[in-house]
Amino acid sequence: MMGQAVLRLVGKEDGDKQKALEAAIAQIDRAFGKGSVMKLGKGGKVGEIESVSTGSLGLDLALGIGGLPRGRVIEVFGLEPDGPILDWGCGSGRTLHWLHAHPAWRDAWRGCDVDAKAIRWLKSKGFDAQAEVCPDLPPLPYPDAAFAGLYSFSVLTHIHPERHRAWYGELARILRPGARAHLTVQGDGPVLAEGKGYHGVELDLLRRQGWLWAERPGHHKNAAVVGEAFTRSALDGLFEIERYSPGGYARLDEIIVRKP
Repeated sequence: MMGQAVLRLVGKEDGDKQKALEAAIAQIDRAFGKGSVMKLGKGGKVGEIESVSTGSLGLDLALGIGGLPRGRVIEVFGLEPDGPILDWGCGSGRTLHWLHAHPAWRDAWRGCDVDAKAIRWLKSKGFDAQAEVCPDLPPLPYPDAAFAGLYSFSVLTHIHPERHRAWYGELARILRPGARAHLTVQGDGPVLAEGKGYHGVELDLLRRQGWLWAERPGHHKNAAVVGEAFTRSALDGLFEIERYSPGGYARLDEIIVRKP
């Protein structure tokens, strides 16, 4: 039934819809730079981009490659990390299932999440010593300087911006000197440019204060939107910023930092 519905939708596309699509892509290119949007099936094979599911089919489809690009974790931390790497907000292990194919990562990977059910499932699959339930607020259940690195995708996007500074401090606490963290936040660029899903009052507030906490009904639907200046200020004195790329990771702002 789903396949038939998809075919009917595709069959309805006409010249007007194509023109509207091209106009929308041109507007995004003007706002964020040429190549911000890629037409699938043109200029390369989609299968060449390896990805990790976000856990939401709709978001996976919208991202165009079936989820988040998975090669970035290896790019940042290498095939043989020099110590344990924490997946903060690991869920049921959406990155673990492919990282586990690399022998060094089988020992290096650690994960924590507020979802106790997801952690129980991971423990039932043999990761009892590597996965932990963590609280909504600091501190995390780890000693100082416990990790050689940390990555976190789409976690800060659901934490109130006023708590970001405290969480950055906690991440710095559990990382060793010289360790890197790979993080993502929902930047304000696409939100202000498109406004989709946000009220006018919310957009005005975001422009004035540089951040927004948008409350929505449903499980983990609340959204934290932050400007680059806000995030840089929150990180100041805790980390050295190696890379800040607006929209650089599946339309989220990508941040790579190092603990001094």
